[in-house]
Amino acid sequence: MKKEKIEEGEDITSIRSSLLNEELLKQKRRKEYYALWVGVLAQLFFALTSVQLKICREDYPLYYTTNNVIFYRSISICLIGYIMLKYKKQIIIPLKEIKYKGWFFIRSLGNYFIIYLFMVEMTFFRVSTAQCFSGCHSILVFFLSIIVINEPFYYRYLFGIIICIIGTGMIVMNERNPNAKEKKYNNNVFLGCLIAIIHMCMLSFSKFAQKIMSKEKMSGEVQNYYMGLFNGLPALIVMLFDRKFGFNFNYIIAGMINGIFFSGANFCMAVTLSNISMQKFLPVTYMCNVFIFILGYLTLGEKVFVTDIFGSLLVLGFNLYDSYMTSLGK
Repeated sequence: MKKEKIEEGEDITSIRSSLLNEELLKQKRRKEYYALWVGVLAQLFFALTSVQLKICREDYPLYYTTNNVIFYRSISICLIGYIMLKYKKQIIIPLKEIKYKGWFFIRSLGNYFIIYLFMVEMTFFRVSTAQCFSGCHSILVFFLSIIVINEPFYYRYLFGIIICIIGTGMIVMNERNPNAKEKKYNNNVFLGCLIAIIHMCMLSFSKFAQKIMSKEKMSGEVQNYYMGLFNGLPALIVMLFDRKFGFNFNYIIAGMINGIFFSGANFCMAVTLSNISMQKFLPVTYMCNVFIFILGYLTLGEKVFVTDIFGSLLVLGFNLYDSYMTSLGK
């Protein structure tokens, strides 16, 4: 009789444990699903950032230099980070207390060179094509996350990356079409590709550093504050030497709006990478390509080709499928 009661107690404990694990799994799935859609919003903000950078160059040629636009966007990035820190009553982590200083400086100071190279890259390519090159940084991040922080390998996500590369490749190939670009572009495609590859490699390390900072619970507000600070200082130094300050009210506001878009992207990414593994999120980063393709056409009048549409639909289709599968926990 006593033995039967013990067995019944064990069965009840086992059922409770099973129900608890099932509930925890559901919570994890909900968090990942939420993180994916916040990540999609981040890609929209990144797309707005890229397109608006090119608008600054196109609409204000008398005032524009790469450094002054970086400086003005850095003002709003730093200010938004500081205001949000005060609002949430968080402290600004002193530099000496930051654990992974190498990754921190790759993330904060390295972003200055990333933006600089991207601006140069857009003198060779359409903004959609420039972003397609940038989107390939996911491949390097994929391997960094496996090697450095031992995240698991999933064949579905590797397959997704291959699909997305094919889709973006279809867009990149249109740069060979003589009708794709206006005469103001630099036609040295080889040099443009070389700059794009360097930019892509630097971007991959920066994105991976963001993952490390998120894992170490460094909030998006702190990351934004330091990124604005370390981007603005070198830009200001160069401005003081070349004396090209771009003092025009509309231009300054345009640069600061760019920083607002970038801050929104960073906050969303901090939330996303705190709740989902890098491998699961990587395919979603290609949504930025789709958004830029649409925004480039609507705001900059960039040429559209049939292969652009097919490539974009391929990218969009996989990412919708991936979001659905993630919601099912598969």
